[in-house]
Amino acid sequence: MADDARKYPRYQLIATAVIRTENDYRKRISSLIENISLNGIGLRTYRHIDSGTETSVELIFMTRRGMKAIANVKGRVAWISQKNDFFSLGISLDEEVSREKHPILYEYYSKGVTRYIWNK
Repeated sequence: MADDARKYPRYQLIATAVIRTENDYRKRISSLIENISLNGIGLRTYRHIDSGTETSVELIFMTRRGMKAIANVKGRVAWISQKNDFFSLGISLDEEVSREKHPILYEYYSKGVTRYIWNK
């Protein structure tokens, strides 16, 4: 998707995440977060997850105050592509990140300083 077609800008978020899928909620898929917007996340993982799969994602990141933070979001794999030994994927969130439901993640996003252009 072209950057100018996005509803919200993406910001770099160098962090880790654990993905769980609708197919096997007990299985934890480790991944690296590359970027985030209010309605989507870009990740990299060594496991293939089919496009359209419902997911639950636990984001583990450092706040701007230097504290460890965990945020949980749900969404669906919008796209996936293989790059060498890993997969890049985009998750479209079921609901937008908001101050009310995701206060720490929203604060991080709202103070984002570097716009990140995603090149699939």
